[in-house]
Amino acid sequence: MILVKQYNNGKNTEFNLEQLNNDLEPGEYIIKTQAISVNGKESKESIGVEYEVKDPLNPLGLPPFTIRCKFKQGVTPKPGDEEITWDSVVCVDETENVWDITKNSEDWSDLFEYQQDLLEVLGANSTGVTDMSNIFIDCSYLERVALFDTSSVTDMCGMFDSCSSLISVPLFDTHLVENMSYMFAACYELTEIPLFDTSSVEDVNWMFYHPEMDVACENVQHGALALYKQLATRESEIWEHEQTFTKCGILTETGRAELEQIPDDWK
Repeated sequence: MILVKQYNNGKNTEFNLEQLNNDLEPGEYIIKTQAISVNGKESKESIGVEYEVKDPLNPLGLPPFTIRCKFKQGVTPKPGDEEITWDSVVCVDETENVWDITKNSEDWSDLFEYQQDLLEVLGANSTGVTDMSNIFIDCSYLERVALFDTSSVTDMCGMFDSCSSLISVPLFDTHLVENMSYMFAACYELTEIPLFDTSSVEDVNWMFYHPEMDVACENVQHGALALYKQLATRESEIWEHEQTFTKCGILTETGRAELEQIPDDWK
């Protein structure tokens, strides 16, 4: 039994569920209480209630190498290229057209390339995946992406390339990522840029700009300047930063103000 809350004698105290989540590893628990009266006599231990601590990177409890996605109604998802294989495809919600897709591999590159019917990534168990390059390339109707485990990923080149409906992304763990080129190229509707860990990155060419299409993340409001300042601390180690911030945020007042403070050789 793990003591997660010490009661004060003679007083009723509520559980702090946030603290409980921090104290316990993900899993299922039975929470029991036992009060001690002022005179030192112990009361009976409570029957207990069930409580589950969820993994913040896999709150859906998905099996290994599985990603849950919502698609347009009436669509049965399949790989966008004959060279891409999925190990299993299971519909888990017919009403919302939600599917669990499993790829038992550390390589998830190009996993959903050209999936024009993909609307939302609801969660994933991606622990151990090392390559997510072009995983969502040209998913032009993808709007939202949940946080999932990217702690082993080294390549995010083109991860959201041409996801023109994507508005925001969570703060992924990028401490091992070496390649972020084209990561958000042509994500026209993107409004916020998280301050990703760039301590290992070497290549940020065209990170927010697609030179062939001449389309940038023009609606960004915040985040470009903070990311540039962080990258600039390692400028001697980052050899590739061609047009990283070209036109980034140019259509918003705050975005333009940040863009003006970024040196020309980064845009």
